[in-house]
Parts: sequence; structure tokens; C-alpha cells
Amino acid sequence: MKFKSIKIKLLIIFLLVGFVPAITIGIFSVSTITKELKQQLSKHLIDLAEAKEGQVFAYLDSIESRTVDFASDGFITDSLKKITNNDEADEVIDALNTHLIKNKKSLDETLVGISVMDINGEIVASTDSKEIGKNESHDSYFIGGKKDVFISEFENYDHFGAKHAFIVAAPLVDRDTKKVIGVITNVFTTEKLQNILSGQLQLEKGALTANLGQEETLEVYITNKKKEMFVVPETNIHEDTSAMKVDTLPVQKCLENKEEVVGIYSNYADVEVIGASMCIPKRSWTLIVEISTAQAFLPITLAYTRMEIGTAIFIILIGIFALIISHTISRPIEKLREGTEIIAKGNLDYRVNIKTNDEIEQLGSAFNTMTRKLKRSYSVLEKKVKERTKDLALSKREVEKEKEKFEAILKNIGDGICVIDKNEKILVLNKAAEALFNQKSSNIIGEKMWKFFQCHKKIYQECMRWQQGDVMNLDNVYLRAAHKQIIPISFNITPIKEVKDGIKTAVITFRDLTEEKKIDKMKSELIAVASHHLRTPLTAMRWQLEMLTEDVLKKSQIEIVEKALSAHSVMLDLVNDLLHVSEIEAGKFKLAPEKLYLEDVIVGVVKNMKKSAVKNNIRLAVPKFGKKLPQVYVDREKIRDVIRILIENAIKYCEKGKKVIISYKRGPDKKSVIFSVKDEGIGIPLNVQKYIFSKFYRTPHGKIGAGLKLFLAKNIITGSNGDIWFESEEGKGSTFYFRLPVYD
Repeated sequence: MKFKSIKIKLLIIFLLVGFVPAITIGIFSVSTITKELKQQLSKHLIDLAEAKEGQVFAYLDSIESRTVDFASDGFITDSLKKITNNDEADEVIDALNTHLIKNKKSLDETLVGISVMDINGEIVASTDSKEIGKNESHDSYFIGGKKDVFISEFENYDHFGAKHAFIVAAPLVDRDTKKVIGVITNVFTTEKLQNILSGQLQLEKGALTANLGQEETLEVYITNKKKEMFVVPETNIHEDTSAMKVDTLPVQKCLENKEEVVGIYSNYADVEVIGASMCIPKRSWTLIVEISTAQAFLPITLAYTRMEIGTAIFIILIGIFALIISHTISRPIEKLREGTEIIAKGNLDYRVNIKTNDEIEQLGSAFNTMTRKLKRSYSVLEKKVKERTKDLALSKREVEKEKEKFEAILKNIGDGICVIDKNEKILVLNKAAEALFNQKSSNIIGEKMWKFFQCHKKIYQECMRWQQGDVMNLDNVYLRAAHKQIIPISFNITPIKEVKDGIKTAVITFRDLTEEKKIDKMKSELIAVASHHLRTPLTAMRWQLEMLTEDVLKKSQIEIVEKALSAHSVMLDLVNDLLHVSEIEAGKFKLAPEKLYLEDVIVGVVKNMKKSAVKNNIRLAVPKFGKKLPQVYVDREKIRDVIRILIENAIKYCEKGKKVIISYKRGPDKKSVIFSVKDEGIGIPLNVQKYIFSKFYRTPHGKIGAGLKLFLAKNIITGSNGDIWFESEEGKGSTFYFRLPVYD
């Protein structure tokens, strides 16, 4: 049985007709359920988080109120006053300690200790005699407690043997003078706050159920401003939270923007969860309620499984039905196919015999009628073919005349021209091309074009864009002529688009640039010689000008000398750039690479550029280097020049009062390092961006310079096996990057 038979096609159609709607409806249903479940779950988590937040606030209010109540106890303030005045101090201290233990500490089981401090921060009475005598004058809770009721940040204080506790302090005020004479502190464990988060407190108060504990992965916890998980329910999920850092989306949003979050994100263990958060900005706390998406969306997973099973059963039933129907329909159609093959072999007397009493039988009858008419038309067609053959002979002669004209034009064009097909084989070439190849056309036609045209891999990739319809004008292409002669050429490739078949051929035009290259070389040598001879007198001029600044001159004379020095620096810089350009073009530009840490070079350049930045009212934003990145293998002086050029350009084109951001980091591939300089300047117009690294090019809003700096920078980076590029938007600034490989 062939796969393309009508029976198989009908079977596939029936399967698709049944399968596609079933799958569509199933997916739509599950998607709707998923959306509703997510909305309900998000609302439930928000409600739970808000409820826990309210209970946390109530708890904080209760421990504040408890401490304020203790501070208003007249016996405590009167006893402290006597102790401060040394009135029967030992007896008073004993009585006060007993009062704190029996009448105060017993009121709250989470209250592990009480201390009374004098105005100097010394503990004079406590529920634990080991605390008496300690000086807490420098602690935040003593300093805050002298002013008002104060709850300390969660710390591992060593008081009353409590490992994790809150310290709440309140001022003790003399009832007669109304002056603060000391501070009372209550030390509370986190047990009650843990019970609030776990729901245990609700159960203790008589609730029938609690939110936490019903789901295995549901967690409720609080983080502080140090992103530490410092309050969690008493469950087996976390044995010790003292070293657990939580740098998740809800914590970041709360601490940075005081923004509460609800949605899907990764938790502290990098597990995908759906959660909700509440911010407590006064204490820089974040209360988080979250549950793993795997558990939350378990009903959806089960729904998908049921849908897959049901779909499989449905497909089997549809397949059985389709086989029966397709066989019934395909048999008469097969007879029609067999008849068509017999008639195609020339037997126009053959007739098909189909008895189905439906449209297919009518089709068979029509097929037989068509065969009879075809036989009659065949004799008429033969006569017309003979007449048309005569017309085609006349048209062929006209085409040959046009071909002769085209060949004459092609022969007399001065530039080399050849035509290639989509497989890059040479089809046609003119006499000028044959002369440049210095070979007979018979040795060239049929060969691959890249056997004769040579270029860099990147230029080859650019050239191949002709197959997408682009006209390409390329530099640095060479012609390999006979006797291994290499000729520099100008190279243009133009695709020929046919109406029906699209692009199948292209025309290449090229001409010899040997003489032009010689002239360019002479110009470069002239620039090199001129620059070399200019640098010596310029150096002498600088020395003489600097000598003048050491003489006793008038203010106006000093200004003239300084302007001359500035102009001299620009001139000497230009001469050095021209020398480097001539060395590059002559292939004599040498690098002296060495292993180094690029951070050291960056720091040195930035230090030298700060004066220029301050002068232009520009702020340099430089990263703080910690652990050094891997070393690179580059020329120290040349890479310093590149960094200086990029920072100097950023300062030059940045608007006053703005900043230039310098960045240095490891590449995402871990095998390279990336340096970048970002400015908040005028940006680079899109239509000129492709020329930025060209020699002698300056943008329309260029200020000073010969347009050589970025050309030199590119050659230094590429010569160091690196890459250099930029991103820019006009009016919004530019960012220049370069990437260097890590030294192995």
C-alpha cells in the first residue's frame, strides 16, 4: 500500500477532523481551569498574607503595650530612684528583682527576662542576677528606649540564654520630676510570632483549622532588612534560619520600592512557587506566603493526563471508523486511476465500469465521455502542432539575432563581467574578464567562482547575501589569475531575479585595482615620511614652550603659551595617529603583548582622565573592583590608548552635568572579558553608524580630530584577537564595547 493513496489520505482527514477539535476543546478547557485556579490561588494567598500581616502588627502592638505598662509601674520607678540615690540599695534591689519575677515575668510565657537600667545604661535589677552590672549604654535598644518605646531589630543578643529574641525598651520616668531616670527592657522569644505564622495560635484560641500545615509545600515566613529569614513556623522545613539568605523577587521589591508582589517566581531554594508578600516598611520586614507551583497546579496535571487518555481512546475509535469509510470511497476511485493510466498509454478506446449509484458513478460516466471527446480532439491537435512548429522556427531566428546583439555589447564592455548560477558556477564571461583571468574561457566556464575570487571568510559570508536579492559592492577581494598571479580588484555582484523562478543567476563585474593600490601605497608612504619628520621638530617645540612656562611671564603671555601647548598637543597627537595608520596600511603595525590585569590599566587611565571630566562638568562612574578578573594577553600601551580613546570620546560628546559610566565584567561565555563606556550624549545617527570605525570618518556633529581614533582602536582590538562594537540611538547616548579573550 502506498502512503499517497486515497485511502490513506481519507484516513488522515477523518483522524484530523476528529482529533483537532477534541484537542482544541481539551486544551481550551484546561487553560481556562488553569487561569481560574491561578486567580483563586492568588486571592487565597493574598488573603492569607494580609491576615498574617494583621496578626503580626497586633503582636508587635501587644509587646509594646506590655513594656509601656511595665514602665508605668510606680513600684519600679520608685525603686530605681532609691537605687540611684543609694537608699538601702541592696534591699531595694532584692525587692525589685522579686517584683519583676513574680508580678511581671509571669504574665507572659514568651517573656524570658526583664532588666531595669539606670540613666547611664547599667543594669541595676533583673529577673536574672547574671545580667545585673552589665552596661548597655551603647546598645540601640537603650538609646532608643530613653526616648520612647522601642523594639530592637532581630539580633542574636546574649540575654537570659535566649538565642533568638526581640528586645523591647521603654523609658522609666520619675513621677515627681517627670524626667527620664532609666530604661526597662523586656526580652521576648519569637515563639508566639512563629505560632501566628503556623496557625497554631488560632488553634490554641479555639479555631477548628489553620492555614499552614494543610499543604506540604506551603510556607509562611518573615525576612528582615538583611534579607535573612528570621521568623518561620515551627515546622521541619527549616532547622536553622540564622544563615539563610532570601534574595527573591518579593524581598527585592519590598526593600527597594516598598512594592508588594503576587505571582509566580523562584524562591530561596530556586524552586518555582506562586506566592504573595506584604511589606512592613517601618521595620524593613517582608512577610511572604508561598507554595510550590508543582503542588498548586497538581489538579491541572491530572486534568492533562485524563485528557491524553481520553484522546487516545477517541483516536482509536475514529481510526476504525475512518478505515471502513475510506475503503468504501477509495475502491471506485482506484478504478478511475487504473483507467487513467491505460488511457495515458494511448488506448483511447478504454472505458471504466463503476456501479455505486452515487456521484462517483456519475464521475466514471463523465470520464468515459471525456475519453471519447479526447480521441476526436487528438487528430485536430496534430494538425495545429504542425502549424505552430513553423511559427516557432521563425521566432528562433529572431532570438538568435537578439543574442548576437547582446554578445557584441558584452564583448566591448571594458570591465570584466561573468555570470554565475545559484551554485556559484561560472556560466558566461566577456573578453575583458578572460584577459584579467589570463586564461581561455574554456578553462573557466563551469568552474566554481571561488576558485578564482579570494577573500576573507567574513567578506565571503557578506557576499553570499546576493542569493537573498542584495546587490553587494565589496572591498578586499582578489582575483587569482593564471600562473598564481594575485590581482586586487573592485568587486560587484548583482542578482538577476526572474519573474517565475526567482533568483537563479547573478552578474559579477570586476576591474584591476593594481595601479590604484600602488598610488594608495605611495600616499601612505608619503604620510609616514611626513609624519616622521614632523614629530622631531614638534617634540623640540614642546620642550621650548614648556621652558617658557618656567620663565617669569605676564598672565597674558602665559595664556598664549598654554594655548600654543594645547595646539601643539593636538598636532603631535595627529602626527602620531597618522604614523600608526601608515604602519597599519603597510602591515608594519606591531603589538607587544604581555599578560596583565586589565583593571590596573583601567584605573590608571581613569585617574588621568578625571581632570578632563571635571573640566567638562562630567561625572565618571567607575566600578569598584573587588576580586580581579582573569588576565588578558595584550599590548599594555596600545590597550591603554584604546581605553583612553573611548573615555575621551564619551566625555567629548556627553552633555554637561551628565555622567559617563565605565563597566568591566566577565563575558557570558566565561572565556572573555568585556569593557564598556556609556555616555549620556547626543548619540550617533543611524545612517552613519556603519562608517564609525572607518579611516578619516567624522560624524556630522563631530567636534575636533581627523577621524582616526576609532580606526586605530579597532585595529588594536582585532589585532589582539578581540572584537569592538557599539550601540547608539540619536539623542539618547552611545555605548562602546570591546571584548578580549581570557589568557589561558
